Amino acid sequence: GKPADRAVTTPLGPVGAVALCLGATVGYAQEISGGQPSERSTVEFSPVSPFIRIYAAQFAHRLTNADELIVGGAYTNIKYDDGQSHAPTFIMGYRGYIWRKAHGEYQLWPSYNWYWEANEEKYYEGAELWNELRFGYTFDFDIGQTPWFMNVQYLVGWGLYGDDSKPQSWKDQVGREGEAFAAPMDFMGWPF
Repeated sequence: GKPADRAVTTPLGPVGAVALCLGATVGYAQEISGGQPSERSTVEFSPVSPFIRIYAAQFAHRLTNADELIVGGAYTNIKYDDGQSHAPTFIMGYRGYIWRKAHGEYQLWPSYNWYWEANEEKYYEGAELWNELRFGYTFDFDIGQTPWFMNVQYLVGWGLYGDDSKPQSWKDQVGREGEAFAAPMDFMGWPF
């Protein structure tokens, strides 16, 4: 996730994202791998974490052939022009399979950020809530005798809440670059 400095005045964005994921799942879900998978859970991590400075690991548990719940943790350590985030983060989400291994996903990332402002040499701390809508496809493969998968996704995220604890330099950068963030992402995982 990426921090935000103000609250969204309407819950329409996150509600719409969840409705989209659920609606697509209900309308188009098909059996995956010809039946109920023998593996009900996965542990996932992102091999690109060191490059984006968001270190995340998550656990997904399959409820049905088309539905998974996700919980996890992350540490965001994003560098900005005039500072750096230090935010332990909780991850919770839902993944709905639309067709074969294609899926939509919605995640919430509540965190508490100790933001270092380099010019002032001062920490600003406060609560934040980030959310992401993701679409992707999962590819299965084996390493030796062990099954693995690569989950390739495209995500769009934006802040839902950020208290007024950020310095003006951070607010100026968000004003220049925009509050939404979009990027390709991939996770590797181990099913069990």
